Amino acid sequence: MPVRAVEIVDNTTPASLYLEMFDTDTIQRAEEWRPLGSVLFIADARVSWRGRGARTQVCGRSVVTHQPHTSDAEALRLYIQDRAAGGEAAAWSEWSGQRACAATVEQVRDRLADGAPFCASLHALLTHLDLDDLINSTDNNCEELRVRFADHTGELTARLPANILQNTLGYTAQQLKAMSSEERAAVRWRLLLEQCCAKLAATPHRLIVLSLRKANPADPIPLY
Repeated sequence: MPVRAVEIVDNTTPASLYLEMFDTDTIQRAEEWRPLGSVLFIADARVSWRGRGARTQVCGRSVVTHQPHTSDAEALRLYIQDRAAGGEAAAWSEWSGQRACAATVEQVRDRLADGAPFCASLHALLTHLDLDDLINSTDNNCEELRVRFADHTGELTARLPANILQNTLGYTAQQLKAMSSEERAAVRWRLLLEQCCAKLAATPHRLIVLSLRKANPADPIPLY
């Protein structure tokens, strides 16, 4: 049986869903859909939960309309294109607003298991930041690095977007690549094994760092 899945988003949250199609007609029509350019009106889709995330499926009762001629559809298209230009971290920061509540590593991991998107503020030790990953990456347009945080409740891994890295360290990815290994190490140790304040956004697929800075004495240390 042929199966095709596309990733869909709207203006309610930066998190996405997968729309699965099994019938030949819908799969063929999907060839005309374009990322960040196509708007779909989907009625009577089947929603199911798998592991940590929800999926939608086109079934016999489903109606999928491509590029509906409505003002809402055009507004959604412009919104998504504008959001994509700002990057994923910017979209989550805008969505989160004041939603980020203080949490321990263990609490973040527990909420990840629920599958629902959320934002959290974390006060923890930065235990992994390897700037040489920028050099070793086979992708010349590497857009994020893997980082790890730890506190008294455990450890967790997150993805640090390149633009947030620039805001944190004051250097672009290209500037860091141009440095010698010793220079990158010196920059790295500004944060590595330091207490940091991080704002995180969680999706069913990964954990994204929205902001990161070294903690200072004025920051209250959460008591749990």
